[in-house]
Amino acid sequence: MNLPLNLARNQLLQRSRFLLVVILCLGIFFRFAHLDQKVYWIDEVATSLRISGFTFEEMVDNTVDGPKFEGQQLQKYQYPNAEKTLSDTVNSLATEDFQHPPLYFVLLRLWVKLWGPSLTSLRSLSALFSILILPAAFWLCRELFRSPAVGWVAMALIAVSPVQVIYAQEARQYSLWMLLTLVSSAVLLRALRLGGQGRWGLYSLSLALGLYTHLFFTLIALGHGLHILFVEGFKLTHRLRSYLLASVLALVAYSPWIAVILARATDPSGVSWMDESSSLTQFSIRLLGVLSRTFVDFGAGPAAPAYIKLLAAPFILFGLGVSLAAFYALIRQTTFRIWFWLVTLTGTTGTAILLSYLILGKQMATTRLMLPVTLGLHLTVAYFLVQLQTSQFGHGRRLSRGIGATLLSIGILSCVLRLNTPVWWNQLPDINEDTPAIAKLINRQDEPLIILDTTTGITKNLVTLQSLLHFVEADVDVRVVDRKIPAEIARARHQDIFIYIPVDSHIESQAELQIALAEKYDAKLEPVYDSLWRIAL
Repeated sequence: MNLPLNLARNQLLQRSRFLLVVILCLGIFFRFAHLDQKVYWIDEVATSLRISGFTFEEMVDNTVDGPKFEGQQLQKYQYPNAEKTLSDTVNSLATEDFQHPPLYFVLLRLWVKLWGPSLTSLRSLSALFSILILPAAFWLCRELFRSPAVGWVAMALIAVSPVQVIYAQEARQYSLWMLLTLVSSAVLLRALRLGGQGRWGLYSLSLALGLYTHLFFTLIALGHGLHILFVEGFKLTHRLRSYLLASVLALVAYSPWIAVILARATDPSGVSWMDESSSLTQFSIRLLGVLSRTFVDFGAGPAAPAYIKLLAAPFILFGLGVSLAAFYALIRQTTFRIWFWLVTLTGTTGTAILLSYLILGKQMATTRLMLPVTLGLHLTVAYFLVQLQTSQFGHGRRLSRGIGATLLSIGILSCVLRLNTPVWWNQLPDINEDTPAIAKLINRQDEPLIILDTTTGITKNLVTLQSLLHFVEADVDVRVVDRKIPAEIARARHQDIFIYIPVDSHIESQAELQIALAEKYDAKLEPVYDSLWRIAL
């Protein structure tokens, strides 16, 4: 198998090196472009709260029904500050958000302290990790396929993959998770091939770092173990013993967070979104939609207009069809050691998500949790395209170029469509679609006051307010009101007063809500947006 792949390497790299470099440059551009112009949605606000060191409970206690603030005063709950230390960041996660291990949040706090408070600094660390994914993918392909050509094609596909670009521009841990997935896999393959305590020690370290990044990294480690177990024929060989020792050392290093998980495991508040019910048909459609974003994403989220879904459908079917053909070719034309590696890399995560739905009724088929599967698709399709270059099929080269050009083109088109769009499908457009317009309106006022009314739900409303405040002027006055109505609000008619309630507050009737708010604040309200009312002078 190495001979034709090496021959393909000479053909591909000599003819396509310049094009591949251009695509890699495009991928880097897409990851850093307009980092400060995308809506900073609630998951990212939660990240910022953690790196500030405050807990959500502290933020609520210090703001709800409290005094009037300038927007910049509330930023202490979004950036590192002198009141809280690094240990407070870890403690806030252990107390309120145990399902998110602390490594990424610790690194981000240090990163933002280095580069200063801004949306660009909050998101650029993820972009940097995403760029490092490219050489990590190349390294893994060298170890797995023994072919630089597959590595180059994989880097190109990942560079303009819409799903990779989305999470490269989000202040969450997903890019670091994918980076450590690739690095740990490459290190393990090298340790299996060459042995040595140093290589096994490095693998143990990569496991520990991965576990401290995302809980689902346990599935990656499980996939590694299954691969070694089957390849070694279920015999306790030296390589299997080395893997087990490395895994035990990683678990020992991870044991402090295991203790946190065990202490908090009965608290379902952080994962209640998994309880969303759906039929098997709905689950299957959702799963296919998630996988399709490996190569194409025209913004066709659940609430997208029908014409966008129809426009994307042929490209989605094309990407899924190529993926199926690539897996078939992989299994037919490579050794068990190679194809089973990619099956376990993708299969442990995919199987866990499928079984969680079939057995527990949990809705875990989300794009962010399926990222290891999309990585496996990238590597598999990269091998498939290179293999076609040397196949006995008469039109193999032409077919390889056609498929590769199509996948890269729809990936680039997907990234371009998202480039200047402030709210994408993953940023809860039902809540945030009006955020840019609301911020512009408030910034035009001479002396605005934003009243966040939390009576429909403190958690999401307060977090969404923080999202809005990232885009309004720092000196805008803010008041967070639950039930206690400050008397001066009714008297402050010299100000432009806006009442803000995010639209996704389970309100049956906006008209009824408007009547209730008008009565509560003893004022006439003028609707501006679905989530914003102005108190009439």
